[in-house]
Amino acid sequence: MFSSRKGDVGDVAYDLELKPAPQVEGTIVDSAGRPVAGAQVALKIPSSKLVLSGQTSFSRAQKEAVRLTDAQGKFRLNNDPSAQGIVAVHTEGFGEIGTNEWSTNLTIRLNPGGN
Repeated sequence: MFSSRKGDVGDVAYDLELKPAPQVEGTIVDSAGRPVAGAQVALKIPSSKLVLSGQTSFSRAQKEAVRLTDAQGKFRLNNDPSAQGIVAVHTEGFGEIGTNEWSTNLTIRLNPGGN
């Protein structure tokens, strides 16, 4: 209900249009090109605080910032204009790609030992 200073009351209707957030999609593969399930993937942004500390998973990262790849190695992230790239980590290795390398068929290859 809506009430104005004049005391008149009535129903108010709003028409809203929700637009989906821009997303980045891709696949994480191992050094042999096989899809990697369960890899952690995140946008590399200044506020993400992604820390590896010699581990095969991100520590101290905000839970909502990190996604896991599915059984086919696929991931989907909400894009952020401040993103500098995408990073991925798994026991198979570490991989990253800069925003200048993003494409519609994005593939990130994990390198053993993070090389």
